[in-house]
Amino acid sequence: MDKSKFDFKKLMNNNTVLIAFSLLSAVFIWYSVVSQDDDAVVSVRNVPVVLDMENSSISTLKLSPVGDTQYFVDVEIEGSRSVVGNVRSDDLKVVASTIDVVAPGEYGLLLEGIDEHNKGVTIKNILPKSIKVKFDHFIEKTLPVEKDLDTLEIADGYILNQDYVSPYEITIKGPASEVDMIVSAKVSRNFERPVSQTVSFEAPILLFDKEGNQVVPVNLEISDTSASVTLPILKKKVVPITVDLIGTPPGFDEDSIDFIIDPPEIELAGPASTINSLSELHLGYVDLRTLEPMVEITREIQLPPGYISVENVRNADVKFEGRGIEEKYINVTNIRVKNQPADYDVDVKTRTFYGIRVYGTKEQLSRVSAKNVIAEIDMAEIDLRTGTTTVPVSFAIPDCDGCWVFGNEYTAVITVSKK
Repeated sequence: MDKSKFDFKKLMNNNTVLIAFSLLSAVFIWYSVVSQDDDAVVSVRNVPVVLDMENSSISTLKLSPVGDTQYFVDVEIEGSRSVVGNVRSDDLKVVASTIDVVAPGEYGLLLEGIDEHNKGVTIKNILPKSIKVKFDHFIEKTLPVEKDLDTLEIADGYILNQDYVSPYEITIKGPASEVDMIVSAKVSRNFERPVSQTVSFEAPILLFDKEGNQVVPVNLEISDTSASVTLPILKKKVVPITVDLIGTPPGFDEDSIDFIIDPPEIELAGPASTINSLSELHLGYVDLRTLEPMVEITREIQLPPGYISVENVRNADVKFEGRGIEEKYINVTNIRVKNQPADYDVDVKTRTFYGIRVYGTKEQLSRVSAKNVIAEIDMAEIDLRTGTTTVPVSFAIPDCDGCWVFGNEYTAVITVSKK
């Protein structure tokens, strides 16, 4: 046998040769498959859906989609194997047609796929084939924020002043079908015991329909979702109403003037920290020189800051009945100057005050005459200047501690000169 002849059988029994042959065959098969580049179908997941709002009457009808408008679908595409393998979700576009939307309501919108970037693929299928979208008119409503405080009880001796809520109203925007359901907005709190001090709290604003059922907002935009509530609690107290006299001459007995005040007392409510020390409500002053019997004066009640009148009393009448008081007219010639500056001369040009009305009891007036009624000019209360001028005059009746002169606008003419 010729040993130089090729021995194929022996070659095939060589393991090294077999391994090399197998590797070459695998490479050849892979290359053959790839080089053919057959078409393939793949699925692209989470492709966003765009609502076609232009090619419909939605704008004319003023309709808008309700709720979450983010929709995603899976798209099956077909194309060259080397292309479809590299297509991503943003290479595709899925459009939902709104051509059939003609009124508020829920619609099933058909979907159409588009090769957005011209990758050369064909849309084979879209899953799901349609999406459900609700359309409605969007409106706005403003509601006051009410307080639901059914369990609130005020302790004896206290009162709830004008409470307040912030914000006092809210604005609700959203689909008409949902906004129209809401008729009230409330904040509430439960109280376990009577309240005797100011309460402040914050609570969520709850929405209710006309049957009183709570509405949980889903597709609504609400300007405020919580509110601050303050309940000012004031303590009550009854105090007398008083007035004081002014314009009394020296030595005058103020106890001789007895006023009748209607109402004589008032029920107030104020901060507990200060009302305990309040012993009276001072109505103001009555000028004795303007006082005459049977005259009634109405005064506005001025309350301390933070106080209220429980019964909403706004005015009080002050009356001087003057029982036993009589009048007498006197011509006064006793005119005196007091507090005269040492370096000035004062010459009183007015000599007599005619028909001065004096009030007092009959017994007191019997002792009053022209000589014991004094007209006084107080230079300490006058803007001193040289020349002739008109100055105010007051009257004193030293011998009668219960008499007074009616009128407070008397004047006299004087001439002032330097010495």
